[in-house]
Amino acid sequence: MKTPTKYFIIFILLAALAVFVSEATSKVGQQTTTTTQQVKCSGLQCTLNKLIVAVGKFTIKQILVGIVIVLATIALHQQYVITQKKGSLPGPSFVPPFFGMLFQLIFTPFSFYEKQEKYGPISWTSIMNKFVLFVTDAEINRQVFKEENAKLYLSLGAKKILTEKAIPFIEGAPHRQLRKQLLPLFTIRALSSYLPIQESIVDEHIAMWIKNGKADINARNNCRDLNMAISTGVFVGNNTPESVRDEIAKNFFVMNEGFLCLPIDLPGTTLRKAINARVRLVEIFTDIIAKSRKRMGDGEKPQSLIDLWVEHFLNCPEEERDELSNDTIIFTLLSFMFASQDALTSSLVWSVQLMAEHPDILAKVRAEQATLRPNNEKLDLDTMRQATYTRMVVSEILRFRPPAVMVPHENIEDIVIGDNVHVPKGTMILPSIWSSHFQEGGYSDPYKFDPQRFDSVRKEDVTCAKNSLVFGAGPHFCIGKELAKNQIEVFLTKLAMSTEWTHNKTPGGDEIIFGPTIFPKDGCNITIKAQFQNKNYNNILNYLNETFNNNDNNLNNNNNNNNNNNNNNSIKLWVFFNSKEIIKVNNNNHNDIKLKIGINNESIKRRSKLLKKQIIDDTDYPVSENYINQILQCNNKIIKLGYKSNWLNSISISLLFDDITLSSSSFSSPPSVISRIEIIENITKCIVLKPFVEKIDIVSKLKKVKESETLSPTPPLESISVNETFYGKSADGIKQISMDKLIEMGLDGSGVVILIIDDGFYKDHQCFKKLKILGELNLDEQSPHMNDTQDRPMMEEDHDHGTATLSVLSCDIPGVMIGGARNASYLLARITIFDEIDSYIEEDQWVVALEWGERMGADLVSSSLSYLLSFNYSFAGLDGKTSHTTIATNLASTKGVLIVNSMGNNDFSIYGAPNDGENVISVGAVDRRGNMAYFSSIGPTADGRIKPDTLALGIDIYVASIIGPSNFTRMSGTSFSCPLIASAIALLMQAKPSWTSTQLHEAVIDSCEWSIYPHYYMGWGIFNVSKALSYKPIPMNNTCFNNCNSSGLCCKISTPNNNNNNNNTSLSSQQNNINSCNCANAYYGRYCQYKRIECGYRCKYDFLGETKCQKNNFNDRISFRCIKSSQYNYSIVNFDPYKIPTTCKIIGDFRPNQNKFINDDNDDDNNNNNNSTNNNNNNFNLFNNFLFKLLILILILI
Repeated sequence: MKTPTKYFIIFILLAALAVFVSEATSKVGQQTTTTTQQVKCSGLQCTLNKLIVAVGKFTIKQILVGIVIVLATIALHQQYVITQKKGSLPGPSFVPPFFGMLFQLIFTPFSFYEKQEKYGPISWTSIMNKFVLFVTDAEINRQVFKEENAKLYLSLGAKKILTEKAIPFIEGAPHRQLRKQLLPLFTIRALSSYLPIQESIVDEHIAMWIKNGKADINARNNCRDLNMAISTGVFVGNNTPESVRDEIAKNFFVMNEGFLCLPIDLPGTTLRKAINARVRLVEIFTDIIAKSRKRMGDGEKPQSLIDLWVEHFLNCPEEERDELSNDTIIFTLLSFMFASQDALTSSLVWSVQLMAEHPDILAKVRAEQATLRPNNEKLDLDTMRQATYTRMVVSEILRFRPPAVMVPHENIEDIVIGDNVHVPKGTMILPSIWSSHFQEGGYSDPYKFDPQRFDSVRKEDVTCAKNSLVFGAGPHFCIGKELAKNQIEVFLTKLAMSTEWTHNKTPGGDEIIFGPTIFPKDGCNITIKAQFQNKNYNNILNYLNETFNNNDNNLNNNNNNNNNNNNNNSIKLWVFFNSKEIIKVNNNNHNDIKLKIGINNESIKRRSKLLKKQIIDDTDYPVSENYINQILQCNNKIIKLGYKSNWLNSISISLLFDDITLSSSSFSSPPSVISRIEIIENITKCIVLKPFVEKIDIVSKLKKVKESETLSPTPPLESISVNETFYGKSADGIKQISMDKLIEMGLDGSGVVILIIDDGFYKDHQCFKKLKILGELNLDEQSPHMNDTQDRPMMEEDHDHGTATLSVLSCDIPGVMIGGARNASYLLARITIFDEIDSYIEEDQWVVALEWGERMGADLVSSSLSYLLSFNYSFAGLDGKTSHTTIATNLASTKGVLIVNSMGNNDFSIYGAPNDGENVISVGAVDRRGNMAYFSSIGPTADGRIKPDTLALGIDIYVASIIGPSNFTRMSGTSFSCPLIASAIALLMQAKPSWTSTQLHEAVIDSCEWSIYPHYYMGWGIFNVSKALSYKPIPMNNTCFNNCNSSGLCCKISTPNNNNNNNNTSLSSQQNNINSCNCANAYYGRYCQYKRIECGYRCKYDFLGETKCQKNNFNDRISFRCIKSSQYNYSIVNFDPYKIPTTCKIIGDFRPNQNKFINDDNDDDNNNNNNSTNNNNNNFNLFNNFLFKLLILILILI
């Protein structure tokens, strides 16, 4: 629309308005004549009377038309003015009149920013009829901050509240002079004097949070109060009475509300209340300043910012003194409080939330602080400057979540910014700090929370300095920058080192709101506890006390058993750390990885198959030796270091209480039970109070159930007749799983590295003449040798186990015994069997052996120890994420290792960890007819997953014997079905070298005889490895087939999370970034392909004494798991397998081609009826859905 046309339209509207008023007035002229004749009045009075009467005679319609005409005229005029000002600048195609984009800016600020950013570095908009320029480019923003003719634009009522004496309204020479006066208040000496005040107040408030920690703590509300307490403490000193400081806070909050209200100064309005609050603050500060002048005049030590200012003024030579009026101090302090209160509160809240969301970064902060302040010493400025990582985190918090996302300016003269953009006088300019911080070409990967960007290598604090505008620039650059950063660092440090907290998210709570600083929408609700309360301290202490009391009561009964005495006089603990000392490793340089991490080429090759880029992560870094030494120093006489687990970031330690150890611990005689309990309490408390300690736990003792040796040892090899077949007496087990077909294809395990974890290996046996051993690890604390015959009685049956399992895998005597993986390479890990009577191992050895094997290049693990859980684990802990051995298997899987483990021989009863792991192939036993072996442990897991994963022959297995190098025997147990399955998988690995461990696991389940109809406690059935060869694996980067459907299954392919800060992303996290399937509670698996079952008879029959069945609701369906009411339970109750009830229900849905479950035969009819009913219900639901959509379509057409 051309300008003359606009003028013409405005003229027509004004003319129409004049005609309208004239016509309305004339209509009532006659009626008013009589009235005016009766009432004498002056000319002006008569005119007013006429106008009042005229307006009174308007109809509502006439009034509305008049209003519309007036508003339309104003709106058109606004549009004309804006058009004249914006010129060729890009911006929105339409701006609503009067309010403009005000509501978008308030309610959806980041959507507003995103739209404006699309227009370019400088774009126009309108807010409250004010022409506004929105600037997103960092250099232009910096130019605006430095422009002398662009002044800070605060709220409409700000000048009335703060008056022109406040810093934001002072310009030119007076402003420069005032800043010069303020410099001594922010020197190192001054900041050091504020630090104890800041620390003490933070400690006080955190203690209050912990005290109230049983309920949710709202971080925004609490950080606001904390920040105000620090401000008043620093400004007026802790020596000022608390009631006075509370009065300051109360009045400031009232004053602060006035900055965002309508600028109406009438009694009772928010603005008037704010002005009155400022008057009261002036009175309070006047009194405080008077007292400060007296104290400083008397030579007392400064205790606040006011004191330092007065002291500096008094110490200046009289000829150099500038005037220091009370008003100067007061309105400067009010300016500081106005600028910092909401801004610093915002930063403290984001510190809480971001650390909760990035525990790895929080762990590094704790590690750094633990190194700098090992005994939790008080903070000082030197120590804080040495905490380089903590300071990088503070800088990143301010970059990632700048408190003020924009700082409005208004130019008092015409100016030019950017690429010759002319800005007319009176324009509001919005330099966007947010856009500067996230500008393309500035900070690398700006949407990732990454403190490392500021380290000495990347130096983005230098290279991207122009993008950093959180503290402004130019004449109004924040003079209190270091004080503010110190305050955030003190808060972060104290919170990290004294508490543990979790972020209790609410729907939509993470949304960022603007008001005018930014906060999470829900204010960040957290649950907080003192740090040691979350470290399992009380549970462990109670358990240890109970254990020692029981042991001492039975001590006299066990004097004849040395091993038992040793057990009674020692306790073994896990100590878990929350951080590591990260080693800088080049992920693209394999030599660097091998040198610094200690993994070999085979391990790197295997990991590379699964992980294309990042071969190592923080789980590979070694446990901190500094942490270990500090733990041992808690009592180096009683604490003995056990093993180190890099994956779990933990160590195992033993607390030794034998006579020798106790006598060397300054006791004249063995201490009483009470004394030992006191020692335990002191040691454990010393450990958990270390800031780098995550928690402590008991090292579980895994109890062994011995396999059955069913026949006497066979005669020497020379007298044995060679079997007609190639497989000899191992034929039954091999053929039952169709492994013979793969062997006849020429597969023998070549190129596959297998780790065996067991109790010893008789390598002189003829089975192992061709055995390829890549490495050996001996963790047997009772024997220095790997070979049983070198240091143990040859008839000691506890130590023939490893020899027997190894022979099932690798024996190579055609016609006598053949192992499927006879040409594979082997890693042999020997662990200790404690106590010949109870026969148990300790889980730390198993974990360490697994880690060693992975580093040495193992592709496959065969573990046939068949141990049952005892001591500190119950059935409820068999949930795939509780047992430390299971956690280790989960980590091994992320590194590409496939683990095969025997289910155990507990007579149709409970199995042991790590068989509950989702990534572990747990193996049960069958006889030659395919019937479940009477001794084989059964599933499911506590959270309803199907176990065992597969079955193989486990009765009367032909194995090598340690009696002599040519002797054999027959043994039964899941320990021997396990290496049969491992052999078959080794051949499958050889045939399918590109398959990952996850794909191999899926192929095993898919190739079992019950893969479509798994049994609810016997699992997926006998493995058919020949069938597995034709399995078509789902690619690792595309696992989801559909979106959310009626069953509650939800699959989606995820995109990398830009907000993920993990600098050393875990391997499992890398996989999750590739793809992600969010399964409903009833499903599990990589693409939710498996269904859970109820906990069934385990809960219904009170299997562990205190177990109950807990229902987990999701949508309209239910899943189940067994829950223990106490953490430590010793009872294991066997039951008659033939009395298992047949009422185990299946958690089903209506998805086709999903696994159904086999119940006992007498339930088949019921199941069929249930399925029919379910299908009918599903069809009815679909029909109803169709009718509903059809009805909607008809309504739309109408």
